[in-house]
Amino acid sequence: MAQTDPCAYAYYDLGHALRLAGRPAEAIDALQIRLQNPNQRDVVAAELAAAQQAAGATGGEEAGTAGARARATAGARARRRARTRTAATEARPHRR
Repeated sequence: MAQTDPCAYAYYDLGHALRLAGRPAEAIDALQIRLQNPNQRDVVAAELAAAQQAAGATGGEEAGTAGARARATAGARARRRARTRTAATEARPHRR
């Protein structure tokens, strides 16, 4: 049985929260990263579609440039947090 990366759930939660906070351009990046994991792909795709629709409704061409910059920044931040979490988890002594 394949195991789902715990960070995949965090990316979905992040994308959903960003969309609800009115930041759909940033949500799109997190949800696209989440789609790389096949678990519950239909739910993630629906959330991504909602974020894309919200992004289209909130801005035009100018917002597209800002949105691309925001997505790049959000993606870099999310990847950095994931690496930090992984490194911190590996550094902790194993408890029994």
